Amino acid sequence: MLKLSTLETPRFGNWTVLPPEGNTVMFRCQDRKANWYLARNLAVLEDTKTIRLTFQPKGHGFTDDPFFTCDKENECYVCGTKDDLTRHHIVPHKYKKRFPLYALPFGWYDVATLCESCHVACEVFCQAKNKDLEDRYQIVPVKANRGPYAVELGYARTLARHSDKLPDHIWEAFMAVIRPWVEDDSPTQQRLEALVEELRYLSRKKAAQDGIPAQIMAKVEDLDDFAIEWRRDFVGNMRPQHLPEGWDVERRVYEEARNKE
Repeated sequence: MLKLSTLETPRFGNWTVLPPEGNTVMFRCQDRKANWYLARNLAVLEDTKTIRLTFQPKGHGFTDDPFFTCDKENECYVCGTKDDLTRHHIVPHKYKKRFPLYALPFGWYDVATLCESCHVACEVFCQAKNKDLEDRYQIVPVKANRGPYAVELGYARTLARHSDKLPDHIWEAFMAVIRPWVEDDSPTQQRLEALVEELRYLSRKKAAQDGIPAQIMAKVEDLDDFAIEWRRDFVGNMRPQHLPEGWDVERRVYEEARNKE
C-alpha cells in the first residue's frame, strides 16, 4: 500500500522578494528562505511577507513570469481541498534526481500539491506510465543477485561458510576467481566474510546504476520532451481544476534553466 506523508507546513510561503531598488517582484519564496536572507542581513523586512534584498543580485530572478512570481494557493491541484495535502512528483523523483545539475533547481515546477485521495489515484496512472516507458525503451531489469558480481559473490560466500568441506579442486577453482579480490592464497574466514559484504555492496550499487530509471534516462534525448510527456499524462488522467497561474504543460522549463547558466 502506498504510504504518503502529509505536509506539516504550507508548501507555498508566498513571500515576495524585491530587488534593492524598485518594486518589481523577483520571485516568491518559503518562510525558511525569507528568514535565511533576513538572518544574514541579505534582505530587510519591507512589509508583511515582503523582503527587499540588500545586495545586487546577478540576475533579475523571474521578473514577469507569473508562475514564479504570483501567490499560490495551498490546495490540491486537482480537487481544490486544503486538507491532507502531499507533494506529488509529476515527473517521478527517481527520474528527476538523474537530471543534470542545472535542471535541479527548476524541478519543483513539476511537483504538484495533491490531497491524499487524489495522490493515491494519480499513482495508479503513474505505474501504468512507468510500464509504458519500460516497454517502449525495451528495459531489462537488473537484479543484484544476477549482476556482474554474482559469480564472485557466490564463490566467496561458499568459501566463507564451507571452505574446510570443499574438495581441493573445487576450492582451487573458486579461489582462482576471488584471488584478485583478496590478494591472498589462503584468506581467513574473516577476510572472506568481509569480501562477501563488499561484493553485496558492489552488486547493489551496480544494480541501482543499471536499474530501470537509469536505463530509461540514458535513452531520453530531451529532458523537456520527457517532462512534457509526464505533464500531459498527469493533466489528461487527473483533470486538475486548480493549477497555479502560469503553469503550462508545454513549457520547456529545463531548456530555460540551461540558458540561464
